[in-house]
Amino acid sequence: MNFKKNYIYDDGGRNKYYRSKKNSNDCVVRSIAIAFNQDYKKTLIDLCNFTIDYGEPFNTKQIYEKYLLSKGWIKYKTLSKPNNKKYRISELPINDNCLISTRRHLTALINHTIRDLWDTRGEIAYNYYIKNE
Repeated sequence: MNFKKNYIYDDGGRNKYYRSKKNSNDCVVRSIAIAFNQDYKKTLIDLCNFTIDYGEPFNTKQIYEKYLLSKGWIKYKTLSKPNNKKYRISELPINDNCLISTRRHLTALINHTIRDLWDTRGEIAYNYYIKNE
């Protein structure tokens, strides 16, 4: 099976509402909006409501994981290679529609393509989330 991944620039629809900036620290909103095929502002409002309910910023792993679980997504820990090293996103043995967490980032993989503000295929993958169908 071929696990080749492509990359395309995608701001998740943020430019519809806000000025585009690379360092806006909104990767959680952008990637979830992309993965859910949902409006950026609706995603932002949903995550802000979780922030109000749980008292932590929505870009913390604890909050966005609760949000994803509430929407029927399942968390998977990334497998290690035989040499006990972690996979880079480009090497992950998945091509499904998912969200992938790296050290300080969340990115969307949709139909074999990383959709983000920059090419994250070289980043180490820690966990990934897939919609429970």
